[in-house]
Amino acid sequence: YALVTVNVFLLDKSRSSTQYANTALHELGHALGWMGHTSTSFPNTVMYPTATTVTSLTTRDIRHLSQVY
Repeated sequence: YALVTVNVFLLDKSRSSTQYANTALHELGHALGWMGHTSTSFPNTVMYPTATTVTSLTTRDIRHLSQVY
C-alpha cells in the first residue's frame, strides 16, 4: 500500500469555473487509470501537472486513453 496525501479545496474564490472544470476532468483521467501526468512539453493537455484552462480532451489525451483501454 502506498500512502497518498490529497488536498481537497471545496471552494476557492480565486479559481474560475473553467479551472474547476479542468481540475475535475484531470482527476477523472486519474480515476480512469491514467497514471502520472503529461510532459511539461505539452501544456495544452488535460493531464498537464498544474491547472490550466483546458476543459476538453485533446487528441493527445484521447490517444493516451485509447492506449490505457
